[in-house]
Amino acid sequence: MTLNILFLTPNLEDRVCLNFFDYLEKDIGKLVNCAWAGFGHSNHVPNRSIDKTVKRVMPDADWVIFWEFEFRWNGIIPKILPPEQRKYKTASYVGDLHVWQGTGKNKTNMQTIPRRANWLNSVGFDALLMIYTKIGITDTPLIFRPLVFHMAPCVSQTLFSPLKQKREYDVAFLGSHHARELYPLRDLIWTGLPRMARRNHWKILMRRNPGGAALKRSIKEKLLKGEIVGKEYARVLALTKTFPFGTSVFRYPILKFFEAMACRTCVLADTPLTAEELHLIPDWNFVEINKDNWERKLEYYVSHDEEREEVAQRGYDTFIKYHTTEVRARQVVDFLERHK
Repeated sequence: MTLNILFLTPNLEDRVCLNFFDYLEKDIGKLVNCAWAGFGHSNHVPNRSIDKTVKRVMPDADWVIFWEFEFRWNGIIPKILPPEQRKYKTASYVGDLHVWQGTGKNKTNMQTIPRRANWLNSVGFDALLMIYTKIGITDTPLIFRPLVFHMAPCVSQTLFSPLKQKREYDVAFLGSHHARELYPLRDLIWTGLPRMARRNHWKILMRRNPGGAALKRSIKEKLLKGEIVGKEYARVLALTKTFPFGTSVFRYPILKFFEAMACRTCVLADTPLTAEELHLIPDWNFVEINKDNWERKLEYYVSHDEEREEVAQRGYDTFIKYHTTEVRARQVVDFLERHK
């Protein structure tokens, strides 16, 4: 019997960074029966109860899937019926485990992290599809009552792939580097890279993360303004020899790993949490760096083509085997089928 999934997630096809959810859902839709009725989709009707939406769009749904960030964003908590009053199960994507509250005295309060876990436990989800399952600033384990599936970041080969043309940039830095206490390694790279480029006669490209609220950042609008997002971001990565960044103080295995690996670009970063689980092997399929050695290692891999290309090829092979949206879609479907 075919699995039936109703996505009540927002349409993220045109949203910077978040569009990987759209690619993933479409690949899930190639494997099982899916329907979409979240914000931005044609089936969406505002202010309708979950149960009425299920009966209207997919009465035989096995799973209804949400995205909890949307609830944090708009402050509306979904009213999920108790398990005994519904035939379907519910799951939610879960992104960052922290709640970043600014800089200095207002930075993340450690107590907000267990509160976040408690909130996720209280909503009534049957399962959590978690992008990250650990956080690097606390040794306190987070306890979740719903089933947990580690739905690590993944990338679509239709957007990110190697190019046949010669690589144009020696180094590219693309992304956030402030606040400094959140991204200490990235801030060092952002500050030091221009000096290194002058000394070594490198061609580099540096751009900050495109501004704006996450759910409102349109790829189409940003491209018209000359921002490096979407297909242009993928093109730049594929034209770059090395891509250094830091994972942040939270040590998340962020999307940048897999975007660059998909383009056969050499990644230089600190080792994230769950690296072993995700087949990220320091100095094998990415180059491990820290605040003390990033300059030396970057200079070495920019100037040693053979070693750099070997790391990049192993990163690409790892991506193809473990981190495409097609692979992750199959894993998500397998998890949902086992627990429906």
